[in-house]
Parts: sequence; C-alpha cells; structure tokens
Amino acid sequence: MGKAHQTRSSCPERLSSHAAGSSTISCRTREIMRLSTPWPRDWKKDEATMPKPASKKLEALSEIRDGSTGEITQGYLTIEAAVLSEKGKMPLPVYEKVFSAAEKGFISETHENLCCLQSLSENFSPRCVRTLDRGFDANDYYRYFLKRGERFVIRAKKNRNVIYKGQTRNIMDVALQYKGAYCMDFKDKKGKTVQCKMSCIPVQLCGFPTKDLVLTVVYGFGEEPMLLLSNLKMQEKKKLCHIITKVYLLRWRIEEYFRFKKQQFELEDLRVMSLQSIRNLNLLATLAVAYISLTTAVHKDSLFLTELKECSKRIYEMPKFILYALGYAMERVLSMSRCGISSFMPPKVKSQQITLFEYFKIADCGA
Repeated sequence: MGKAHQTRSSCPERLSSHAAGSSTISCRTREIMRLSTPWPRDWKKDEATMPKPASKKLEALSEIRDGSTGEITQGYLTIEAAVLSEKGKMPLPVYEKVFSAAEKGFISETHENLCCLQSLSENFSPRCVRTLDRGFDANDYYRYFLKRGERFVIRAKKNRNVIYKGQTRNIMDVALQYKGAYCMDFKDKKGKTVQCKMSCIPVQLCGFPTKDLVLTVVYGFGEEPMLLLSNLKMQEKKKLCHIITKVYLLRWRIEEYFRFKKQQFELEDLRVMSLQSIRNLNLLATLAVAYISLTTAVHKDSLFLTELKECSKRIYEMPKFILYALGYAMERVLSMSRCGISSFMPPKVKSQQITLFEYFKIADCGA
C-alpha cells in the first residue's frame, strides 16, 4: 500500500498478490464492533471519495465528485462510520466499505447508506446519538431513524422546507428570525476559543408532519448560521441546545480520523487493480487505525502508551487528537526492524514423520 509497494520484495508471496482474497480478513469488521461496543457514547457517519483520476484500467471506475477539489473525476465512493469512546472521545471505526456505481449489482448510493445504517442498528443501542452531515439531509434517512426510534443530529441544507407554526417555510428564513438566546464557548482544532450563540426552534418536516423535531440554530462558525435538525427531547431548552451543538461539533474528530487514515496509509496511492483488492486494503488500514484508537482508549495510562508517546518526538504537549502522533511513533519503531515481517512469524518445522509419497517415491500431485 503506498510506499510499501514501490519497492520489490524478495518474498515470492507479496501482499498485493493475495489482496483479492476475502475469506480471512472480511470477518474482522465484526471483531472491531465487538471491541468497540462497550465504549460508544454516540457514533458518526460520513461519506468520502477515493479519486483515481490518472487510472484507466482499474476495475469498475465510475464518475465521482472529488471532495478535495470539487471536480468530477474517476474513482470510488466510500462509506465509513465510527463511534466515539466514552473516555477521551477517541474515534473507533465500526463500518467501512468501498463501492462503485459501475460495479455489477449496484443499486444506488442511498441503498449502500441504508445498509450501513442497518448494520449499525444491529450492533448499537438506539440511545446512541447518530450524527450525520448534510449529505444525509434526505427523507429516506429521516424515515429510517423515526421509524426505529433512533436518536439523531443531522446538519440541514439551506434549501430544505420545514413546518413552522403550522406553515411551510424555508428553513433558513425560519432560522434568521432567531439571533441566539444562549451562549457557549467552544475550542476549535487549533485551540482558539469560539463563542457560539444558539437557539432551539420546534419544527416538523413536510414529509413527517406528525413528528416533532428541534431545529438548533448555531451562530459563530461562519457568515451563515449552522442548522441542526434533531429528535432529542429535553425540558430545559438551554441544556438541549448545548447537547445538540456539542454532539455535532465532536464530528471534527471523525473528520480527522478519515483524514489520518488516508494520509497515514496513502489510500489514494494503491498498487492493485481489482475492486476487491482495494476493499481489502482499505479494511487492513481500518484495522490498523482501530488498533491505534483502541490502544489509546483502553491503555490510556499504560507504560506501553507512555513509551510510544516518547517515540513520537512531539515538541509541544500531546494534542487531544493523538492518532497522528501515535501513527508516527509506530512507524519509527517498526522502521528499525531490518529483517522484515518474517522475523515475527514462528518458523515452520518439518515433521519427521515420513509420508507415503516419500516412501514409495511418488510425486505429490496435490489431488
């Protein structure tokens, strides 16, 4: 993957040669969920892309919108979900999939998203808060959550219509009537304090007029207010505003997780051709990130993690989002190994029991 495939290995069985096999590593997502289940407070879901603009012969390439440049290019779509640990709010990946609109059996992007939601519903309590970005501001997803009684916070688009005081109104027109009744200080990724002003507005969706929702309007993160739709309920409006806003703002850690995974393992620089190989390499990267996150969440005060932090060679104090530091530390430690991965595997000892093929000097045809 990435740099690891730019040099030839002396081992005849390279990882890229067997990356298309799925019998062994496809079951590991269940193991991630099993390890993550005791800790989740809420989970976040997002869509991403894997652009391959220079590729011509990769399997099932389709047109996608590159999230970095905004341009239409060739590549693949990905769906990923992660939970935040109760202590430390570290992201723990629990679902991932790479897919293409050009592959056989593809139904729709909405169908793939609903499959992800179904998988998460089977493994996590409806009390966990589902937090999603504007790409999920659609009736299909609201219907899914409302039907199952699952709690959610979804960032709404500016062109959505809502029912406000019995009338159908544009959501932005409703939001601009409120200038923020409550205040909250929030520190961004750079440590800068941002003062937010928030208001809670009772609304209904046009597609679900009998379901009461809360529109939280948040000022302070841009020229226009941030619009959050939720079905969370609480008598005290100030506390409800704070909870909804904090839950959504914690999404930046999930965004950082996606960015870390792409940069650390160079996922856009794969050296394989089949879609199944790409999926398996993406899963291996997810397992690696899950290991780093679980190490941080479970062994927070262990000697191992302390030594690993020392190896990261941070000049300033350790940041709250520690994945970059630990990823660099593990890379430094493993780079000191000069004999390759074979040294970590026990040698195969040939049995002293003679076989019938050897006794009668018959060639083993493998039948």
